[in-house]
Amino acid sequence: MNNWAFDTETLPNRTLFCAKNVDTGEWFDLWRHETDAPEKLKTFINSTETLIGFNSKSFDNIVIAAFCAGRSEIEIKRIADDVINNRLRYWEAMRKFDLFDVMGDNIDLIEVSPSFVGLKAYGARMHMPKLQVLPIAHTDMITVYQEDEILEYCHNDVDTTEELLPREVSMRKNSSNDQAVK
Repeated sequence: MNNWAFDTETLPNRTLFCAKNVDTGEWFDLWRHETDAPEKLKTFINSTETLIGFNSKSFDNIVIAAFCAGRSEIEIKRIADDVINNRLRYWEAMRKFDLFDVMGDNIDLIEVSPSFVGLKAYGARMHMPKLQVLPIAHTDMITVYQEDEILEYCHNDVDTTEELLPREVSMRKNSSNDQAVK
């Protein structure tokens, strides 16, 4: 299968997209400042079967749309901050920033999660080996030397998303079976 857990990170001078194939463990990491990054991300998205995120429809999908539209890191950061600070809904942000949905089949695990907590809380509940907060302030400009820290942080969130996935799929199957029996 070609299913990928993913996450994004936004900083004033860096935008990162990370994805992990849930079947093979292969990673796809892409920084916005890399050569031809928007085209590479569009190609990757078009080649996947399903992308699986956590709170992705409300945040990451907007970041990805801006990334693929060729927006700069600072523009993407401003969009991300506006979405968070003003609690913009997906369609409001897409309209406001003149963005187009580039995501194909996409599962947002926050929509099927049994409680309304964040990814870090799920990580704690699942006894993930590492609970981590962003290693620098989200408003800081970072250097090339700090990229590895941000990459490691993003990978940790993707691993938590991946760990949450089997539980959610199992819960949905069990819930469907229970309803069919009634």
